[in-house]
Amino acid sequence: GICGSDNNVAVILGYGNGSFGTPTMYLTGSNIPPTVIIVVDLNGDNYLDIVAADPGEGNVLLFFGYGNGSFQERMVLFMGGGSGPISLAVDDLNGDSFPDIAVTNIGYNQVVVMLGYGTGSFQAPYTVGGCGDLFSIVIGDFDGDSCVDIATACNGPQIVMMYFGYCDGTFGQEISFSMPDGYPLLLIAADFNNDSYLDIAVAVIVADCISVVLGNDSRTFKPQNNYYTGDNDPVAIAVGDLNGDGYLDMAVAYIFGDGNMMILPGSGDGTFGEIISLSLEVYNGGNSIAISDLNGDSCLDIIVGTGYNLDILLHTC
Repeated sequence: GICGSDNNVAVILGYGNGSFGTPTMYLTGSNIPPTVIIVVDLNGDNYLDIVAADPGEGNVLLFFGYGNGSFQERMVLFMGGGSGPISLAVDDLNGDSFPDIAVTNIGYNQVVVMLGYGTGSFQAPYTVGGCGDLFSIVIGDFDGDSCVDIATACNGPQIVMMYFGYCDGTFGQEISFSMPDGYPLLLIAADFNNDSYLDIAVAVIVADCISVVLGNDSRTFKPQNNYYTGDNDPVAIAVGDLNGDGYLDMAVAYIFGDGNMMILPGSGDGTFGEIISLSLEVYNGGNSIAISDLNGDSCLDIIVGTGYNLDILLHTC
């Protein structure tokens, strides 16, 4: 597992049975923890590397892996003075098969793209677009044209903004759709209705709901279905088939409220069933969540970040 802790990135290697070793800390040089961490091979050596958003210093941090669970000291990608990277995503944006980085910059309310050379180095950053109070970003082919697009959560106008890609690292048509009476905080993309087109689930705080918007090939989105979470502010979503029925489910972490987490079981048609609540060991809920098989039993387990701890829920199927 990998998580942000104080001003560090913590790497916690698993034993394959649901238990983990002692964390190894990698300094970020910042006074606050990274907001998003992604694990991906950036330089083509077949070893996993770490990409982290550092809003404290306004940079993107890279930690290149040795392939044995350890990493080099940070390399800094400078984004310019006043920058505040709050979220990021990694994918091939220009069709050269090398990973690129897209960042939501809350300092300037812009989407910033850095195209990769495939060696772990990147071209100078450039701006794609922006909107008020940018937060989460997801990347995927949302219109079925085989070009990668960008979707962002915009708190200011309470919308999700989409930028459709041309396969060369540039983006053209923009569309947006409104959220319920609240603030879209986090986005996740998945095909919830098995039509081969990506859909979007949005964690909306204040409105206390998960909003699901189904996509198609015409760059339009169907009216969203909203799943209300009571008095709990959802802040993180992970997707996987948790009950083995072949349909994608959502695991949701939230803050405040009853301090637990919840599962929305998917029906395979883009709708979700009755919310299932699961207890956590902390009183104020979680702020991040992930799904993986942690103990090798072919059942998906859940990891919830709860500030300074990880709450692990092993699933017996």
